[in-house]
Amino acid sequence: MYHYTECGLDNVWLANGVAEKETSYGRAVAIRDVEKLHAAIADAVIRKPGRLTGKEFRFLRTELGLSQKALARLVEADEDGVARWERGVSKVPGGVDRLIRAFSRERIAGNARIEELLTSLAERNDTAPQRITLRLHGGWKRAEIGRASGRERG
Repeated sequence: MYHYTECGLDNVWLANGVAEKETSYGRAVAIRDVEKLHAAIADAVIRKPGRLTGKEFRFLRTELGLSQKALARLVEADEDGVARWERGVSKVPGGVDRLIRAFSRERIAGNARIEELLTSLAERNDTAPQRITLRLHGGWKRAEIGRASGRERG
C-alpha cells in the first residue's frame, strides 16, 4: 500500500498502480493515470458523509482549477475566509460545502451547466429588478427578460 499524501490529503492509500524505483537522486514513485486517480479521489470526497475538512475543500478547489480568489468570487465570500476554511480555522459553510461538491461532481461527469451558471452570476453586478415575461404555449415558457420599468409593454 502506498500512502498518497502528494494529493494534499492524509487519508488516501493506493493498493496498486504505483511503481517505486531507486534513482541517483533517491527513491522515485511513478503513479499511473494521475488524472483519473484524482477524479476518483474527488468522487470519494464528494460522496463522504459529513462536512468537508479544510484539506478536502482545498483538494476539490484545486481540482476545479480555481484560485482562492476565484472561488471566493463565485460564492460571494471573502478570499481570507476561503483560506481560513482550507486551514481548518473555521468550518466550510454548509451551502458552500454542497456547492463545491455539486460543482466538482458535474466537472467529473463532463458537464458544465453549474460552472457556466456560477460564472455568469458572478459576473453580474446589477441588482436592479428584472422583468420576466412568460407565455403559455404548450406550458409556461420565458418570453423575454428585461429591466423592470414603470411602463409595461403589451
